[in-house]
Amino acid sequence: VGCVDCHSVHAAKVNRQLLKAAQPNLCYSCHLEVKADFSKPFHHRVNEGLIACSNCHNQHGGFMRHQLRSTAAQDQVCFNCHTDKAGPFAWEHAPIKTEGCVACHTPHGSVNNFMLVRRQGKLLCLQCHTGFHSQAGVPHAQVSVTDHPGGGRDIRLTVERQHVGDAGTAPEPMPQLVLERNGAPLEGGEGFSVKVQKKKIDGATSLTVDVTANGKSAKVEVPNSDSMSDAALTDAVSSQLRQAGIDARVTVTNGKIEIEPAR
Repeated sequence: VGCVDCHSVHAAKVNRQLLKAAQPNLCYSCHLEVKADFSKPFHHRVNEGLIACSNCHNQHGGFMRHQLRSTAAQDQVCFNCHTDKAGPFAWEHAPIKTEGCVACHTPHGSVNNFMLVRRQGKLLCLQCHTGFHSQAGVPHAQVSVTDHPGGGRDIRLTVERQHVGDAGTAPEPMPQLVLERNGAPLEGGEGFSVKVQKKKIDGATSLTVDVTANGKSAKVEVPNSDSMSDAALTDAVSSQLRQAGIDARVTVTNGKIEIEPAR
């Protein structure tokens, strides 16, 4: 690339710096690979004229990768605008000092919210924070809490575990979620508890559901559940719960079962 590829001595379209065209179109004449990024749903507003390529890049050269106007960690150029992320913080995210903001964000544009490199935030975190649940003794566990506007709270513990061995081998016990207040377990007299287990034996999946509601309990067993449609599985579980005197709403979507108290 030469000087006259960007500058025109006699017929400049932009008087300042005698440019042949204004940014970003001048930059796009070579850097077509990034042009599409600025049309994605979440992007730095370069096409809108709120920021220019030269705000982040040194067009003539530099010592940093991508000719950034930055430090080796590539974060200082981001802090010029995102000053609230500069810190200092008592507990800093370590990748900022090593990889910079691009460890989690794409610099130009993304289809993901906040210009993240992953669609789901939890998957982004697990790129680095692997083995966290197994170190705690609960592999692949997820806890979710949902408050209902009319009152009540659902607390869900989801654990996926594959049992290796024949049918006669006892599987490892599943972890239990115990809620405490001031160090003492909470009573669950008015609670609603659901425990779902899937066991695959000789290629067939057997579904076992333990439900406790207001002092009543039921154990639902559905053999060959993987061969059933969502509607058939819903009916099978619902009918057994009704026989046990438990009023619940059962929903099955693509084989995933959800059981909630009827409201």
